[in-house]
Formats: sequence, C-alpha cells, structure tokens
Amino acid sequence: MTTESTSPVETARLAQELGDKAAAYPPARTTTARRTKSSHPVIIATGEKSLDELDFELPGPIELKWRRQYRSGDARSDGWFGQGWTHALTTELWIEDDVLRYWDEQGREISLPAIAVGQEHFQAYEQFTLTRPSANHWILRHNQGFTHHFRQRHARQWRLPLEGIQDRNRRRIQLHFNDGDFGDDFNPQAVLPRPDRLIDSAGRTLHLIWTDKNQLSKVIVETGDTRVVLASYRYGIAPTSTDGQPDLLSHTDANGHTRTYAWDQHLLVGYTLATGQ
Repeated sequence: MTTESTSPVETARLAQELGDKAAAYPPARTTTARRTKSSHPVIIATGEKSLDELDFELPGPIELKWRRQYRSGDARSDGWFGQGWTHALTTELWIEDDVLRYWDEQGREISLPAIAVGQEHFQAYEQFTLTRPSANHWILRHNQGFTHHFRQRHARQWRLPLEGIQDRNRRRIQLHFNDGDFGDDFNPQAVLPRPDRLIDSAGRTLHLIWTDKNQLSKVIVETGDTRVVLASYRYGIAPTSTDGQPDLLSHTDANGHTRTYAWDQHLLVGYTLATGQ
C-alpha cells in the first residue's frame, strides 16, 4: 500500500530511499521564502513588479530547482500557478505562419523566425540556437549546453509546452503527458494539456496533481512505498475578480511552512513569508 507523507524526516531520507542512482546526491532541500534584493521588487526597465520564489530543490546531474517567478506584465491567464507566474518547466513555443514566439521562464516573449526542417537560427541577444530536426520537433540549444525540447503532438496545435531538458551527456528532465489529451477532440484554443508526472535526471518520479481549473495543486515524489508531498498550492477567486479565474493564495512546503499571496484583478498586491512577515 502506498502512503502519502509531508514529513521533513521522509524528505531528508529521499536520496537513500530512491536507491543507488539517487543516493549519490544529497537529500532533497525545501526552503522558506526567498526574496529578491528589494522588498518591493520592480523590473527597472519596464516598471513591472516581480517576485522569485524557490519552493524546493532536488539534486542530480541536472539539479531540479522548483522556482516560481512572478511578473506582473505577463497577462497569460492559464499558467500552472495562475496569471503572472512562470516556472522553468512552463516555457512554451508558439507556432505562427511566419514567426515563432518563445515564452521563457521569466515570462518574457521572444520572437524567432519560422525555420524549415534542418535549418537553425542563432539568437545573439539571448545566446541560444533554435533548431528543427523534424517537422514536429523544435529545440532550443543554450550556450550552457542544455537543450529544451518542444514537440507538436496534434496537427492543429500551435502552443507547444516544454517536453524535456537535456544536458550534453544526454541526461534529461522529462515531462510526461497523456496522449489522450492530444486525440481527435483536441481543442487548440483550450488550456494546454498538463503533464501528469516528470522524471528527473536522477531517476525520481514526481507526480503532478491538478485542480479542476488545471492549476497545480501538489508535487509528490515517490520514495519507495511512500509518497512525499514536496509542495502544495491553494487557489481562490479574489473579491475584485471580474472573470472568475482563481489566483494563487498560498504555497506550503514539505515542512509545513506556508507563504500567502493577495491579489487585485490578477495583480499581486501583497505576500507573506513562511515566517508570517
């Protein structure tokens, strides 16, 4: 029988319980809120508000840092954590007739040319190369040696979620989607299908649990017969909301520490640290 635990003891034993492959790395680390250098962080160039939150870290050949980033200017409303939030695993590639649009982990939109199979394009400012090895597969190759993979799974699909991150030694963080979500009834205008799990570079399986609004509710890692809840998220509709879309109200880590957030028309207007400050 599989049991679910949020115990920090279980979290600290994570590497040993996952066997030899993971035991070469230190145990998982959770963290209280990390604030940017400014108590009221602002992106100077644009005047947008920003916030950087590290929820947990898992060691491995490719370290998995579960970091959320908030950017008030990102108006996309169907992200994993609600409007304004991005994550290293929520990057997207949008396909249009003569241009591609890459949404990076900071919520920035970067325009790229629509290249043919076998072609590549170097983006000098961002320091990555776009390649297209096949008709439905695009790769962003970063100068640090990491490649980000995007794949079109349905002919009408124009928003491509990140499928995986790979290093020079072909070690990967792989996101797994349900093939049925890209079947005959696939709606390209609906919320992007969500991955149900990911396999990290140390071989750990992380299960991703979603709300009925397709927002991330829990991240659970398997440790033998135990499932450890590394992070949980709660959502709600702000009193000032006009569209009925939920915002992120709180995050709780594996040690039971909670951070809260306040919203006005999907704009972050307040937040507390895990210490309550």
